[in-house]
Amino acid sequence: MRFIKVLLIISVLLLPTATSGNDIKKVDVFSVQNNEDFVLKIFSCVKMLYTEHSNTYPLEKQIPFDLIVAMAAYESAWGTSRFAKEGNNLFGIRTWDPLVPQMKAKKRPNAEWGVRMYDTYCTCIVDYIQILNNHPAYEEFRQQRSLELNKYGYTNASILAQFLVAWSELGEQYTTRLKQIILLIHKQGYYQGLPVDKKGRIIN
Repeated sequence: MRFIKVLLIISVLLLPTATSGNDIKKVDVFSVQNNEDFVLKIFSCVKMLYTEHSNTYPLEKQIPFDLIVAMAAYESAWGTSRFAKEGNNLFGIRTWDPLVPQMKAKKRPNAEWGVRMYDTYCTCIVDYIQILNNHPAYEEFRQQRSLELNKYGYTNASILAQFLVAWSELGEQYTTRLKQIILLIHKQGYYQGLPVDKKGRIIN
């Protein structure tokens, strides 16, 4: 699986950050029973962020829940990848900082970069949101989000996915796959029983 090449210099303000060096103590090990359980775990984190920390995550700073699930599902193989299970990394986020705990890709053991390790999967989600909200590569993504919010009052995950080409070396193939997963999670009813509307918005 391919991952975006971004250098993370972002402070995680809300949740515990990964410790530096190799002395990392896991406080959470990511494991899932099935796709529904995967969605539920992500929901528990995102709902907490959007409701308990609404000042940090107002609507204009939120990433649609179904888009978060789709990207995490693709990048982590629905939570079953080595990076997800051993490093709580659901999005393939890389780091070039040797002081940041990381895992090497088996096919790239000598690469200058590694896949970042997190104390919890929720800390990873915070980092992911920060990237989309701040990294220059996603300026068009943010512009489109603002346009949709101003015009409709909500955002469309499938449309926003088109502005995430930079996340993967697959380019437009990647965004096409994301849109397919977004349709799948709606079709399969993975939101059943959760306070999420048909537009993928978490209902407070």
